[in-house]
Amino acid sequence: MEPPTRRARRTRHAGPALGIALAATLVLGIAWTGRFLAARDPLRRSRAAAEATGAYAVVGTTRASADAGIAEYRVGGTGMVDGPLTLTIRSAASDAATATYRIAWPDVRLNGSDGEAGDAPIPAPNPHALALVLPVGDPLALLATGHAAEVGGLEAVDGLPCRRVDFLVGAQRYLAWRKAHPGNLPANADSGGLDKLRGGGTLWVDPATDLPCRIAARLELQRLGGEQPGVGEVDWVYDDWGAAGETR
Repeated sequence: MEPPTRRARRTRHAGPALGIALAATLVLGIAWTGRFLAARDPLRRSRAAAEATGAYAVVGTTRASADAGIAEYRVGGTGMVDGPLTLTIRSAASDAATATYRIAWPDVRLNGSDGEAGDAPIPAPNPHALALVLPVGDPLALLATGHAAEVGGLEAVDGLPCRRVDFLVGAQRYLAWRKAHPGNLPANADSGGLDKLRGGGTLWVDPATDLPCRIAARLELQRLGGEQPGVGEVDWVYDDWGAAGETR
């Protein structure tokens, strides 16, 4: 058998190197495509802008409804993206029923529930009770997990023209993100049934900064408060992004 020619040897040795180069190009192409699509997704852009800015103030409402009844609350407070939340929550039925929750999930402190407790923490509420107060969890998580975004026109939020973006929410994406971000306040206070979660929402986003102006969402929960099927709703307006609201 004749020895291979110099050209044949070059071709033979070039084969593995060419394969490695093609694989590396494919990986880079997939990564670039992922970044490109994320940059075009208004939900991911808004989430990235919020993460880069960090602190915010919020005011709005939450609502949990099931066959057993409806619980509605007014909410106001401050937070950090993927960080702690401090929320004062008032029952829509009575201003006297007021409590301040300090949430650094899974740690939850409840302060001043009787109006005289001051800053001394009292025992944390159980997850089933918390789920009825904050059934959607942290609405900013929906920007990282929502899909099928449909961009609409400009609508006013507290006098600021914000772009409307409607989207869907599904269990698979939400659970995958939840696993990677265990410190984020989850929907239904992690009291069960998230594998069946579904719903949708609307983001209003500041076109000048990509920061959220408002998030409204409705989630169908198979075990609301760990008990029976129900619906969780949230409608929060965001403001004062960053230091003293300088980003708005």
